[in-house]
Amino acid sequence: MEHAHRGHPGSHSGGSPADDGGLAELLDLDAEITRPYWDEVMNWIGQIMPTDARRIIDLGAGTGVGTLALARRFDGAEVVAVDVSDRMLDRLREKAMDCGLARRITTIQADLDAAWPESGVVDLTWASMFMHHLADVDGALKRIHAATRDGGLIAIAEFTDPVRFLPDDLGFGEPGLESRCVAAFKMERLRSLRGFGMPWRRRLERAGFSRVEERVFDLQEGDGADPDRLARYARLWLERVASAAAPRLSYDDLAALKELLASEGRRALERRDDLRMHGSRVVMRAIK
Repeated sequence: MEHAHRGHPGSHSGGSPADDGGLAELLDLDAEITRPYWDEVMNWIGQIMPTDARRIIDLGAGTGVGTLALARRFDGAEVVAVDVSDRMLDRLREKAMDCGLARRITTIQADLDAAWPESGVVDLTWASMFMHHLADVDGALKRIHAATRDGGLIAIAEFTDPVRFLPDDLGFGEPGLESRCVAAFKMERLRSLRGFGMPWRRRLERAGFSRVEERVFDLQEGDGADPDRLARYARLWLERVASAAAPRLSYDDLAALKELLASEGRRALERRDDLRMHGSRVVMRAIK
């Protein structure tokens, strides 16, 4: 998902253990709430996946949302999850055990800006909301290409429209609060994310990949999404967006956010019955 990262390249995670804990919960809720997206994107990748695929790499795996989805969809393959955070990988291993997939999932702790792990020959490399954090994206793509078997794939999921939850008019404050928060968040991230907005097609082709295809996937809640879980997802996401956006927001907007994100009170997020998640992600797939 579109995570408000904490400034450590090479993974979904970084920062303090407390940051890891909140981000881990956010990633797990993303998998739960946006399950239709994960099913759809795995099927799209599977359309051109080699039928004898044996080895898949998930870069910046976090808590294993993509790792587990890949293992379920491609049941003949080993999936190697790479992340900088031991805490995230511990959580991933626990989930793999609970799902009965531990035998086919391997984890590697690595900061990919410092050292690239030996991967062996790879059939698919998956990187979700990760590549834009690397200091040398072009070098990473070339290393991925070199490790990919002929006919193998790379698939990259990246930002388009960040998820949103709130109506334009909250019933207090100036209408359009969430839109202003997202706009400010984007501006702050443009200053810190080295790969944000990069021309992926040209970079993939320059690295040696061909048949580059791009598809935008709309995000929507899964059928029967639990309102309490949706509200928790919205809170974790909005807290991170608000933290990044705060320097660019007005005093009135900051005051409205404080009421919305208060743990209690009649205007608290969890008291609303009009939360609706929407957004989109773009996924690029390419063949060696």
